[in-house]
Amino acid sequence: MSVADGLAAGLAAALGRAPFKLSELISVRTLTGADTLTAQARNVQKLDPGGASRDVTVPADADGLFYIFLNAADAAENLVIKDAAAATIVTIGQDEGAAVYCEGGTWYLLCVVNIELS
Repeated sequence: MSVADGLAAGLAAALGRAPFKLSELISVRTLTGADTLTAQARNVQKLDPGGASRDVTVPADADGLFYIFLNAADAAENLVIKDAAAATIVTIGQDEGAAVYCEGGTWYLLCVVNIELS
C-alpha cells in the first residue's frame, strides 16, 4: 500500500466511512468570470481561466481549510487567489500550482510549483 493510499484509508477510517475517491476531492472547471469558493468547495481546484486572468476568492473564517490550485490555462492567463478582504494571496501563472491554507482566520501561501498537466 502506498503512503497516499494509507493516509486516505486512515482518514476514511477515522471518519467512519469508505476511502475517499479523487472525484470527491478535485474540482475541474473552466471559469467564465471571477469565482468565490465556499467552505464546502473541493480541496483541489484544477481551473482553466477561460481566456482571461481570473480572481478566485477563498472563504472567510475558514480556519483549518486548505486548497491546492492548478492553473490549466492554454495561454498566458493567471489565477489570482484572494482572501475575502480582496487581498492577493498568490498569483498563479499558466502551468503553475499553489497550495494555500487558513490558520487563525488568515490565509497563507504554502508553495508555488511548476506543473505539467495532461
